[in-house]
Formats: sequence, structure tokens, C-alpha cells
Amino acid sequence: MGYKEEKISLKDLLESGETKQRSMKALRSRAKQGILFFVEQSGNVQLYDKQLSLIADKAATRCKVPGVTWSMITSALKSSEITKDTLVESLNHGTSDDEIVQMVADKIRENLSRPIEKKRREDTVETKKQKRELIDLEELSVDLWIDPGKATSTDILELFESLAELHRAVGGFGIKIRDDSTKVY
Repeated sequence: MGYKEEKISLKDLLESGETKQRSMKALRSRAKQGILFFVEQSGNVQLYDKQLSLIADKAATRCKVPGVTWSMITSALKSSEITKDTLVESLNHGTSDDEIVQMVADKIRENLSRPIEKKRREDTVETKKQKRELIDLEELSVDLWIDPGKATSTDILELFESLAELHRAVGGFGIKIRDDSTKVY
């Protein structure tokens, strides 16, 4: 298909239905974070490169999973050294938009995993033990009251265990959970 420069406002981009963002607020946030490709200001309207912005938006959205923030994605995208020129060159060499979206998403994921892997290597078992000794868990405790609806205390406990596992996966200590069969603490 090749690269075709088309300038578009955020409003028109949202109304086109092609973006993965579902609100103007979300789309503005992606623009402020630098995920979209800004072209120029025309009066009060900022114009973006439609094709490149859609590629970056779709790639970034593919990487948005629980535990990964938009700022993490933005940082990973910036450190991936993907530029307008490299995208235009790929498009002009016959690479499809979908293939480029996948390539950009892979680069973002690669850069997202680097800090996590580095942190895991740095956090040896001994370091984690020392950190635990420094933290008085009672000072950090939080009461969380949930209207369980029809969920049992076992269901709620499983939810908390999943949250604890997620917290440990991103380098935290997890969540200490107590269950006395009538209440989950």
C-alpha cells in the first residue's frame, strides 16, 4: 500500500473509528505522551499523521495489559528508536500496516521487559529479605471492604491471591491475606 501522508485532527481521528482509543480524553492523553505522530498546528487545531499515528496507537494498545501503564509504554516506544522515517521506509518497501503494527508492538514489548529483567536480576533473595526486615508491614496495612455480592469468601480469597501474585510479578512483596472462614483479612 505504501505511505500516504494525511493530516488529521484528533477529533476527526476519533470520529473515523479507526483508533483503538474510545474517548477524546484517551486520545488526547496518547497525543500528549508522544505516541501519536504530530505534524503541525493549524490555528487552534493540532494535526497528526493519520497512518503513522494509527500504527503507533494500535501497537501501543496491543501492549497495554494489567500492570503496564501508558507511561511505561511511552518510554518503551521512545527507547525503541522507531522514527517516522523508519516507518515511512518500511511502508514504502511494501510492508503492510498490520505487519508494522506487530513490529512496533514487539519492539515496545522488548523494551518493556528490559527494566523488569534487570530488576529481577538485581533483587536477589538476600536483598528481598533485607527489604522485608526494613518494612513494618503493620504500618503499611490497609483495610479493604468489598460488597461481595454473591461471591463466597473463597472467591474473594482467590481474587486477593491473584492480586498478590500480580504484585510479586512486577517486583513487589505481594499481599498478605488472612482468612478466618467468615472474613478475608
